Order: sequence, then structure tokens, then C-alpha cells
Amino acid sequence: MDYPAPCLTAKIFNEFEVLVSILNDYALLRYFNFKSTDLKYHCPDCMEDMSHLSYGEDSGRHSFKSVKDEDNTLSCVICGWDGPYSNSECKEETCDSGILANLDGGDVCLCCGEWQGVDED
Repeated sequence: MDYPAPCLTAKIFNEFEVLVSILNDYALLRYFNFKSTDLKYHCPDCMEDMSHLSYGEDSGRHSFKSVKDEDNTLSCVICGWDGPYSNSECKEETCDSGILANLDGGDVCLCCGEWQGVDED
């Protein structure tokens, strides 16, 4: 059976959550390069895919990310998205985050998912 991209992303995400609950930290790190103790961020690609589904405002906003500090990039273990991030203040008043993905059309907060607009630097 072929699934549309948003449904497939949701299915993979749900199955990964089950794996995280079953596997120990060593196995998660070895096979997925994922530390269960690391902060979790929203993935812009997964968020876009899952925004097409209509089962809850927060669905798709929890893709696990692993930080690669040496080059300031994040990598999604669900879809494989890689992208640069910056430590900047989010424009959303209720968000305490300072982690923004630097996308071609502007920046997006990886904690609340709020679009930041085009960077004027």
C-alpha cells in the first residue's frame, strides 16, 4: 500500500516513538544517532508534511532532532532533513526558545514552529 507523504511521515514518527520507549539509550545512539536525553525540536519538513493532516494542532511538531555542534546543523532522524540553525530570539511572545532553522525563505523556530520571516542581516 502506498501512503501519501503526510501519512507516511506520521506513521514513521509514531513507530519511532515506540522504538524510543522500548530501546535503551545505547541502542538508540548506535542505530539512530539519537540520545533520548537531548532536546527535541520540530523538523521543518516533517512539520510541513503533517500540517496537511487534520488530527490536532500539535500533530507533527515533535520530530526528534540531534544536534551536530561542530557545524551548527540539525538532522532529523525521521525524514533525514539536514539544515543550519542559529541561536536567535523567537518572535513568538510565549516561546522561550532561541533555536531557529535557517531556511531559504527565512527562519522558523524549532521549538514552537512559528515562522520568523526573512532574516534581514
